[in-house]
Amino acid sequence: MGYGSYHQKIAVDNQQTLNLSKIILKVNSKDLREVVISAKKKLIVQKPDRIIMNVDQSILAAGNDLFSILAMAPSLQVTNGQVRMLGKSNVLIILDGKRLPGTSLESILSAIPGDLIDRIEIITNPSSKYDANASGGVIEIYTKKKQNSRMVCFCGRKWQCREA
Repeated sequence: MGYGSYHQKIAVDNQQTLNLSKIILKVNSKDLREVVISAKKKLIVQKPDRIIMNVDQSILAAGNDLFSILAMAPSLQVTNGQVRMLGKSNVLIILDGKRLPGTSLESILSAIPGDLIDRIEIITNPSSKYDANASGGVIEIYTKKKQNSRMVCFCGRKWQCREA
């Protein structure tokens, strides 16, 4: 990666023209053991139709439940167990594609730890794809997907099972 250095002593005289000829630099190459490229998502991404909060690997996820995280979200107000968006109370909350009932909303959202949340999308002007009753806006919550775990069982004198 680069070239080696070159040193040459030169005596310069005012009357003399100096010709250094060609200077050839030697290639100085080193093999890299590994290259690590890392990136981090922004916590809040503003799109034309929605605000996306990337909760995964953020400080918000640590030690907070989903209800507390929603209270910290932009454009949302949480008071008396109700979630309001830009002052409107008719908000539809969808968790992994399933609509949450509005009656016991606080108890459901408080039971979900923030470590399980991947992202929250706050849609202030929902399209016709959503319920017409969601005039206040839509909050889509996506949880982290777990890898499918497998069980391996062996049959000998007795059954032995372990996760693979």
